[in-house]
Amino acid sequence: MRLIRFGEKGKEIPGLWKNGNIVNLRDHFPDIPDIGERFFGKGGWKKLQISMNPGQAMDVRLGAPIASPSKIICL
Repeated sequence: MRLIRFGEKGKEIPGLWKNGNIVNLRDHFPDIPDIGERFFGKGGWKKLQISMNPGQAMDVRLGAPIASPSKIICL
């Protein structure tokens, strides 16, 4: 499972890449903010632990996985 953002440039929406398919997170959590600091600060990661459908194959553009990061930490 990987966090992704997909859709038109500048209009990306949050999703999960799961087993080669895409899960639109707004289908499960309509009020979910974009994947950014606010998402993680409001317990977003815990929301993702809920089991959800396996997703569907989509021909979409993938965007940057995190919107406007204030820091980049590499290990």
